Amino acid sequence: MGTLWTKGNTMLTRRRLLGITVLSMLALCSAAGADTPAQARKSIEAIYRKMEQMTNNKDFDAAMVFYTDDLQVIPKTGAPMNREQAIKQGREVFLAADTIQIRDKILQFRLKGKEAIATVRVFGKMTLTHPETQQYGTLYMDTTSEDTWTKTAKGWLMKKSRILTEKTRVVPHDPGR
Repeated sequence: MGTLWTKGNTMLTRRRLLGITVLSMLALCSAAGADTPAQARKSIEAIYRKMEQMTNNKDFDAAMVFYTDDLQVIPKTGAPMNREQAIKQGREVFLAADTIQIRDKILQFRLKGKEAIATVRVFGKMTLTHPETQQYGTLYMDTTSEDTWTKTAKGWLMKKSRILTEKTRVVPHDPGR
């Protein structure tokens, strides 16, 4: 191996230069692929906006693309749900609702590598017929959740949602609507 450059007792050989170059490129590539906290928050906020729009348009299936296959939903009370159970329950609500309006706000955000945790407050309003009582009314919701997101090849996907607080109020409507 030939010496490319000598300064004092330090010799830089082609092999060392190649090794340093490869390591530098790997470091740059991994740094370029990682989001900063601000970038991750901006990306996840954009997903929440898309999910809001899809929910408000009652496009349930489109909103499901932002969840991992191993999604866990942990309600305030009751048993945790996997993706399949959460989809079944969500679809029932969507079918029962005449209108849905939600708006959310990220209260806290933390990024740790390829995982982000967002504490989110969701305000919602749905007009629907109660499936058991057949009474028509408006359901108001105020929920706070801790949502865990993971960075995948498809972008940021939610893998867990743990409900922290949940307040609901129903205002019955006149039977004539």
